Amino acid sequence: MSARESDGASQRLDEIAERVEGWSREGTTAVVARVVEYRGFGGSRRGELLAVNAAGERAGQLLRGGLDEDVLAAANSLFTSGPGARTLEVPVHSEDAVSIGLSCGGRATVIVSSVEGLPEELWPALGRRAAVAVCVREGAPYAALVVDESGSICGSLGDRALDEDVASHAGALLERGVPVAEKLGEDVLLQTFHPTRRLVVVGDGELAGALSGQAALLGWESRIADDRRSAEDGLAHLGRSDGLILLSHDPALDAPILAKALESRVGYVGALGSRNTQRRRAAALLELGVSDERIGSIHGPVGLDIRASSPAETALAICAEILAVAAGRAPVSLRDSSLPIHAEAPVSARV
Repeated sequence: MSARESDGASQRLDEIAERVEGWSREGTTAVVARVVEYRGFGGSRRGELLAVNAAGERAGQLLRGGLDEDVLAAANSLFTSGPGARTLEVPVHSEDAVSIGLSCGGRATVIVSSVEGLPEELWPALGRRAAVAVCVREGAPYAALVVDESGSICGSLGDRALDEDVASHAGALLERGVPVAEKLGEDVLLQTFHPTRRLVVVGDGELAGALSGQAALLGWESRIADDRRSAEDGLAHLGRSDGLILLSHDPALDAPILAKALESRVGYVGALGSRNTQRRRAAALLELGVSDERIGSIHGPVGLDIRASSPAETALAICAEILAVAAGRAPVSLRDSSLPIHAEAPVSARV
């Protein structure tokens, strides 16, 4: 097997989940915090998670540590008062934001939740890189519900009809594959968690290296595979948040790998090559029994039309298309769009 891997992620959900699960086994109380809405903060990372236990140990961070002090104060309050969930409105002044490497200041809405009371199935699900929705009820009694990408439901919000409605809504959000945070009704806070994106690049060469580098800049993990065995092994570890990009033009490799990818859970399948090459692959896939509908889901020729020519430009075009597909966005200029600028889905109601 021939493969090379690079990990551009600095704070992976599965690693944080493993730490939290360990604290729970030890009987150590903990809280988790996540930003559910940003206003400002140029250059901030989205989807971060901070976990803190009663002994002061931490896993992860929020906004490069700029929100940690406020979260720690809320955590200590929950350690004293008992399990619960609350929201914080945290301002960060421009001088403080610049000091931690951001372009400007702003305000953040943060959900802080006790680990005690969250279904214990949450942490193994995040550990195996499943997409998960977490719903918590503010106030007393503290209640929580977890829905994973398979539709499995754990926990309860204390009302069966509410559980069913929330679980159905959460499942639809997980299908979209992008982070979402919402307030449902008066007191239910819903947030979705998606694992660090992984790419499997099938084929070697300068473009493969450029894709790996671009993925690292985005905080994604990448794996370059130059034979069928390593490609299939990499594909086995991909999910809805992930992508497979075929660069190989070897007929003995490309059609079988594309067929495997289309049968898998991977969310994005792209293929480099001319339109004639795409037609040749489509014919080969039909012979393998792949339906026209599935063949039509392949992004080939791969990438957005930005007149890319160099490997670095092509890698940028491909990764930009992956982001656009995941966000459900049409690839248009921000100047010509009226949608919110940030890639996260907008909060449907203020929390």
